[in-house]
Amino acid sequence: MASSNNNTSAISRFFNGKSVFITGATGFIGKQIIEKLLRSCPGIDNIYILIRSKRGAHVHERVQQLCSLALFDKVRLLTPNFKSKIIPIIGDLTKANLDLTNEDEQTLIEHCHIIINSGASIRFHEPLKQSIKANVYSVQNIINLCKKMKQLQSFVHISTAYIHCYRTDMTEVIYPMNDNPNTLLESLEYFDDQMFNHLSERLAKQYPNNYAYTKSLAEYLLLKQGNNLPIAIVRPSIVGAAWKEPIPGWIDSYTGVTSIIAAIGKRLIRVAFTSPTVDLPIIPVDVVANMTVAVAWITATNNNLLSTPTVYNCCTGKNIKTYLTVEDFFRILATETTAIGFENYSIIGPSVTTITNKPYYCFRYYTDEVVPAYMMDIIAYLTFKKPKMVKLQEKISYLKLSLEYFAQNQWIFANQNSQLLQSQMNDFDRQEFSFNLTELNWPSYIRNYCIGIKKYLLKEDLQQSSIKKSSKYSFIKAKKIRHLLSILFFFAVTWLMRQTFLRRLRIIWRTLNLIIRSYLQQDKKKIICSLN
Repeated sequence: MASSNNNTSAISRFFNGKSVFITGATGFIGKQIIEKLLRSCPGIDNIYILIRSKRGAHVHERVQQLCSLALFDKVRLLTPNFKSKIIPIIGDLTKANLDLTNEDEQTLIEHCHIIINSGASIRFHEPLKQSIKANVYSVQNIINLCKKMKQLQSFVHISTAYIHCYRTDMTEVIYPMNDNPNTLLESLEYFDDQMFNHLSERLAKQYPNNYAYTKSLAEYLLLKQGNNLPIAIVRPSIVGAAWKEPIPGWIDSYTGVTSIIAAIGKRLIRVAFTSPTVDLPIIPVDVVANMTVAVAWITATNNNLLSTPTVYNCCTGKNIKTYLTVEDFFRILATETTAIGFENYSIIGPSVTTITNKPYYCFRYYTDEVVPAYMMDIIAYLTFKKPKMVKLQEKISYLKLSLEYFAQNQWIFANQNSQLLQSQMNDFDRQEFSFNLTELNWPSYIRNYCIGIKKYLLKEDLQQSSIKKSSKYSFIKAKKIRHLLSILFFFAVTWLMRQTFLRRLRIIWRTLNLIIRSYLQQDKKKIICSLN
């Protein structure tokens, strides 16, 4: 319930003296949640993060790398010693009891108040056994930990809005499943990867990938085993770069739509197999972090010991729709990538054509994306440079194929619980922990998104003067060059097809001629034999 004092933060006061345990702390959402807690809830006691050594970097080195990110610049100014509040807990989500030591487990049991589970494997087509370990077995381990904790006030599990994507309406409930998650977890010990891959053809047939299927299993497990626990579930849609805080456009990985934006900005994607009217429900990562913190607060404040976990769809609903259609997204992206000088070349524009006819899409895909990639690699080879465009194009093709299901379908997301949560927050918290997207300006957001990709992922200098240098005359000139190149490309393809066609005709003629001559030669031998 909302605080009576609208000038102070009820959420911040709630976290005073509290300790939070976060899994997936080095992931995109996890980092944002840590930063938000440190900056907006300065009275928080400790933030325990589940972490392990990776690629030769020790746990403490990874914590140091985390704290040195530009993401924490504002926190660094407000609380220079903020690193002391981040306490690493060495463990592994995919192992029994999270692979915790007795000492670390006892620390969490005695001193932790809130658990936020943002850890998961987000690879769409990961083998089913590994996906179950990362997304289902890990949840069971956290539930077991929750049951031991003496001061647990809320457990927030971050899921996905596409949890049951075979439905067109995504309501804020946990849908029942025919598969028993406990049976699958027990079979992890007995079945190998090959057996699970065989099972996935039957178990996950309603789902486009193993990720969506295992996230559904995780929610169903929470429903079955989370009785008398203060559990809430946050379901974000397509998570994108930060909108407002702490840095507009902050991004740290090529996941989901980020890879698509980067590829379009670099002129590597020219066609898309989708309807132009399909919605693209992007949700900024800072909105997800704000809602997660607010959900942790309301779950503890309302003493949410319900028989079923409360679900919050972190996306705009059918009553307050702020989505962009795919067509609008491509149009704005073309304008904004040009405005910031995303690509150094001005001959090819960043436009993307949406196509709904599969054969025509395949034709355009090969002529607009595959053939140019081979041509560029040939040029690179002739100029003694390393050819890389074909391999890059293959990766982009795999990415487009993975997202094709989501680009072809339309969903309606309910968000009554999310709106109710806003009404329970006071005026101060509605601003400080905002997840209201009605004020989002899409052109500005996409421009910052592109700047973030250039700055934090591509490590490139910004070219803000790109449009100023491009006059109307240069644009027309570039357009003429594109038309000329298109004509030359058309004649080149036509000539190659003609040569291939003539070559095949000659082969067919030679084969037929050989057959006829062989037949006549045999017939001639028969006549001579009969005369003799």
